[in-house]
Order: sequence, then C-alpha cells, then structure tokens
Amino acid sequence: MGDGSKGIFAGLLSGIVWAFIVATGVAVIVSVYHDRLVALIQPRIPPPQPILPGFPELGYTTPPTADQLIQTAVGMAVSWIFFLGLIVGPVLGFVFSWLEKSFPRNMNILARSTIFGIVADLLYALAQFPQQSTPLGDEARVYGLAISFLAAAVAGLVLGFAYKRVGGGVIDQHQLAEYQVAK
Repeated sequence: MGDGSKGIFAGLLSGIVWAFIVATGVAVIVSVYHDRLVALIQPRIPPPQPILPGFPELGYTTPPTADQLIQTAVGMAVSWIFFLGLIVGPVLGFVFSWLEKSFPRNMNILARSTIFGIVADLLYALAQFPQQSTPLGDEARVYGLAISFLAAAVAGLVLGFAYKRVGGGVIDQHQLAEYQVAK
C-alpha cells in the first residue's frame, strides 16, 4: 500500500469528520438565526393558488411554510456537505501524502497535517470570500468562517493521525538503505 493510497484512506476519514463538524455548524447557525430567516422568507411565499385556474371547486395549493423551506434547505446543505467531504477529503489526503515529504522532518506528522488542513481552508476561504453575500450579515459569515477553520483544524488532526496509523510517511529500512547508497 503506497503513501498515496494511505493518504486517500486518511483523507476519507478526515473528510467525514470535516463534514460532520461543518454540517453541525450550519445547523447551529440556522437555529441561531431562525427568526431572521423566517422574516426574510415568509413575505416571499405566494398565497394559495387554485390547482386548476378557472375551476376553484377543485381546491387550492398549499404553499410550504418558511420553516418547511428552511428544513429542506438545511437538509440539502447537509447532504451537499457530506458529499463534498467524501470527494474532497480523499483528494486532499492524496495531496497531503505527496506534500508531507516537503515539510521539515523534525516536525510531527500531526503538526504537518494540521497546518495542511488550515492552509487548505484558508485558500478556500480566500477564493470564496469575495463571492459570499448573506442577508444574515457579517456576523453569520464570521461564525461560518470560524466553524470552517475549526473543522479544518480537527480534520487536519484526523488526517495526520489516520495517515500515521496506517503507516504513511514512514521510511522503511530498505528505503533508508537505498537512500544512503544513492548518496
């Protein structure tokens, strides 16, 4: 099992942990700003409409409530977050397995992976920051960035722990002997 496949496995585990933390953070932010979200959504919900125009005796549609729309949006967001974690986690794990050799050798694998996770999150935040706009204001954005930063740090720790546990980044004796002979 090469370091790349070990990184993919460790990345899968860290992606699941990242997704769990970010999904929990989204749910917390939505619950904190629930009243403001309802106030933003409720005026945009159309009134009941006839099922078939010209035949009011057939009944009227029942539009969803603001709470139902919020629950649906949170469910879709959580599903997307877990999908993203299952796809991006292994990719970042593979990238980490490739890049971890360029970190200083006296640095602990957990420190390397945590730095890698935080830097990856900062790059993502910088790429997304100008595009984000939220009617909830800058406070909600700061909470979201803080949760993302926390999730990246914890996922980085999990990445390093799992990578080390499956034997990634360890130099075997025969590889060390080959390295010394090549020198």
